[in-house]
Amino acid sequence: MDAFGRPNPSTDCPCERDLHSSVVQSLHMMNSQALQSKLTSAEGRVKRLADSKGTPDEVVTELYLAALSRFPDPDELQTATRLFDAKDSTRQTATEDVLWALLNSPEFVFNH
Repeated sequence: MDAFGRPNPSTDCPCERDLHSSVVQSLHMMNSQALQSKLTSAEGRVKRLADSKGTPDEVVTELYLAALSRFPDPDELQTATRLFDAKDSTRQTATEDVLWALLNSPEFVFNH
């Protein structure tokens, strides 16, 4: 909680949250073993979406709705679906990468 500027609920006012990102936050999210294990879980959403018959557009849209509670804009959709066409990427790794990027975005960190 300290890394993300969330106040201690027992001592601080909830309105005291710091809305600026920090290197500590970025490093925590990028290197989190807990986050990585959830992304690669055989029972998780990523695996279900990667194994689905949904198009890359549908997969990316579901990830945006799950992580950010909104639809991707056309540029975001195009950028994210490009990962599914990369020659060194599988559908599983592309799905993991999109969700990882969304979870590491300032929009997710500060709104969710």
